[in-house]
Amino acid sequence: MLLEVLRCAESWTVLIPLITFLIKRPISKPLRIVFVYLCAAFVLHTMANLSIFFYYQLSGFLKYNNWEYNLHSLAITVCFVLFFQSIGVKSRWLSSYWVIVFFLVVSAIIFLLIDDFFLISSKVFALEGLILLIYCMYFFFQKLKDEEVDLDFDPFLIIVTGLAIYESVNFFVFLFYNVLMTRAVAFASSVWDFHNVIYIAFCLLITYAFNGRARSLYR
Repeated sequence: MLLEVLRCAESWTVLIPLITFLIKRPISKPLRIVFVYLCAAFVLHTMANLSIFFYYQLSGFLKYNNWEYNLHSLAITVCFVLFFQSIGVKSRWLSSYWVIVFFLVVSAIIFLLIDDFFLISSKVFALEGLILLIYCMYFFFQKLKDEEVDLDFDPFLIIVTGLAIYESVNFFVFLFYNVLMTRAVAFASSVWDFHNVIYIAFCLLITYAFNGRARSLYR
């Protein structure tokens, strides 16, 4: 029973920060971007779980949930690149919008020429992790360069910390998941359960950020 709850964690866990956001109603644009991501994640993860529960009642591609995870990879990358852009984490030489275009074009090429869109693409997942980890490291580097030490509650730092943990821990899970699915299915399932535990931690950190005390970010 506990294992089944864990395997549905991607759906119910997202509800915690979503409800917190609706209660706190932060006015900060970056936090609203995170809210948009959470809405997309909730819809996609719920569809993925429903595909499992109603497997024998569905037909065609609806029987499988891999494509929903591919869409989630696109959603989390686009939303968090925009999030970083909105909090001032951007390169002087390359616009974040070009990063998004690059990611979407490369992902489209991968799905059209290399991987099946209806199977989880380790390549797209690994590209997601690489891009978001670079942004996370750049954010932390900017924090280290700040001359003034800010002891106020910082929801952005908490969210980026959660994202960095999620992407760094799962990077090699994403990179080798296709190989595991073909050679060690049972182990791949256990690895994804571990991924869900990290995702729970990520959502709880977002919840903590939404529930913060920075008055300028809230009504």
